[in-house]
Amino acid sequence: MIKNRHGESPLATLLSFFGLALFWLFFAPTQIGGQAIYVMVNGNSMEPGFHFGDLVILHTTNSYQVGDVAAYRDVQLQSFVIHRIIAVEPAYFVFKGDHNFWIDGYHPTRQELIGKLWIHIPKAGLYFQRARSPINIAIISGIIGGFLMLTSTQTKSRPGKTSGERTGQGGVLEGPLLVLGFLALVFLVLGVFAFTKPARVKAAPIPYQQMGAFFYSAAGPAGIYDTATVSSGEPVFLKLTCAINLGFVYNLAAAQPGNIAGSGQLIAKVVDEQSGWERTLPLGSASTFTGTSYTLTASLDLCQVEALVASVEQATGFHASTYTLTIMNQTTVAGTLSGQAFHTIFEPQLAFRFDALHFFLISDNSQDNPLQVTQAGSVANPALVDSPFPLPGLTLTVTLARTFSVIGLGLSLLGLAALGLYFYGQVSRGEGALISVKYGSLIVDVYDRGVETISPVIDITSMDDLAKIAERQNSMILHMVRNQVHYYLVQNNGTTYRYYTDGQRKADALRPAGQKVPLRGAQ
Repeated sequence: MIKNRHGESPLATLLSFFGLALFWLFFAPTQIGGQAIYVMVNGNSMEPGFHFGDLVILHTTNSYQVGDVAAYRDVQLQSFVIHRIIAVEPAYFVFKGDHNFWIDGYHPTRQELIGKLWIHIPKAGLYFQRARSPINIAIISGIIGGFLMLTSTQTKSRPGKTSGERTGQGGVLEGPLLVLGFLALVFLVLGVFAFTKPARVKAAPIPYQQMGAFFYSAAGPAGIYDTATVSSGEPVFLKLTCAINLGFVYNLAAAQPGNIAGSGQLIAKVVDEQSGWERTLPLGSASTFTGTSYTLTASLDLCQVEALVASVEQATGFHASTYTLTIMNQTTVAGTLSGQAFHTIFEPQLAFRFDALHFFLISDNSQDNPLQVTQAGSVANPALVDSPFPLPGLTLTVTLARTFSVIGLGLSLLGLAALGLYFYGQVSRGEGALISVKYGSLIVDVYDRGVETISPVIDITSMDDLAKIAERQNSMILHMVRNQVHYYLVQNNGTTYRYYTDGQRKADALRPAGQKVPLRGAQ
């Protein structure tokens, strides 16, 4: 196997880089571009599963489900909270500690979620906290520094090494073995992560959206308004008209609605916010409907509302400068969405402020148009779907990742087995074939021209020892075949180091004692 100038093989170097890449991918903190967040549990709200001092490693993700342990930043407490998700709403998440009897008061949005639980290490947070003390940091730094100095000293003290030295062995199997080994490791890691994740998870909730639009009109004399009627959004003056026509339009937007039916009713409520007094005035009876939309109308006498307020003031002696008239719609809807049972209540409101002279619409800064109200919701979906596999740059499911890992690992192992069979076949042909496979990158074939006669010859007992001499001398190994015996030579500083295969040794052993067959040109 070929080694680099520091004595490491390319395969070891490649595996080291691959290991570092995996470490970066899964353990690098988000502060330096990774996806891991390290948090120490501080409290007992998640007992008995999590205790004070436990280390929790979170991973950033785009998928959060009910039951996941996740962390978010509570802007009210100005701290991070690690709790369990108990409900997923379209606009926010609901959390609760396993040890708590109450749900969290703050409902974070998806953007406020930090990450989801990946690894839980009991009590590890305490050890990290202790390691951060100045004295412990100094001790750890000294140990690491001493280790680096010792390693550097040992590297410099190696004799016979030069910057351009070739210090390794290699053969024809180096490239395929490197590639197949790397692929086998990749598919093995992929399989470990794929088989530790569930293949199926709960489907995302089925979203829906309810939209309501209020409208009103009243008769108005010419010259006061742009038209002869009071339109939605304009004030109503009691000296000009008392009767106002109210209306509400409902619409449900959802995927695959079925058997949608419900009822709706308009209600007026007069409120004095200062004293807390209020009075409810039904505007007709409830109206039923079928389908995803309906329209509801009613009429209201504003002069009667003003007379009601006046009678209350006279009876109580309390006088407020302004009152609030709220028009509410109470809509109850039921049916199915994408085959799942659906039931909800929609209660939008339209608020007017009024005094003895006029009624005018209250504009809420949180709404672009106070006449239109939108409310999003979702229905739990018990169906199971393929679990996504978090692989950067690719969209895979866990099932597909498992399939790829098994097939890839199997093919890689078959390739390694084929290389093993090839290696076994080469070894079966004799020691020369084995040496060619093992040290092929260091061997140069030469013709038999009496190479040994150039310098004194020293026989080496093993090919491994001869390869070590070649490495130390930064030399190639000369190879020649004579009488079906393989000779391997390393020449340096006037000396030839020689190794030859066992065939010649056996021939020498069969000759009578003292009889030698000298090599051509040997002294």
